[in-house]
Amino acid sequence: MNTVFKQKLGPIFIMIVQHSRHNQTYISFKDSYRIFKTPRLKVIKAKAKERALFALDIITNRTIYLAIDSTDCDHSRSTYTQECTNRFKAEAFIADTYDWAEGPTYIKRITKQEFIEFEATSRDMALEAFENGHPHLIVR
Repeated sequence: MNTVFKQKLGPIFIMIVQHSRHNQTYISFKDSYRIFKTPRLKVIKAKAKERALFALDIITNRTIYLAIDSTDCDHSRSTYTQECTNRFKAEAFIADTYDWAEGPTYIKRITKQEFIEFEATSRDMALEAFENGHPHLIVR
């Protein structure tokens, strides 16, 4: 359960109720309050794991393996892998890949064994639909 903190903001004469994803604000006729919720333990653990992994990558300067799944603007889907020599090159590659993405793109970090066993694929769904006699309908 989240711990809740209240902070008094001051007097106000109108009533506004606002709900957002990360916080809730409630303003009454007399006083206004902002309610702060602490992050859940799951979020704290995930951030700690990411920071530890980042530190380990920087200290050891190890190779990072990535799997990329992307679909471009004309529904051509491809999956492939990328080997980056260090963390900084991996982050630069990820940023560049997302900058040049023409459609949905997913990048996941994988192990060396998964990198070795990975099979790259490519599928042009628009061309398949055209060849099957359905030029106006693309089915995944």
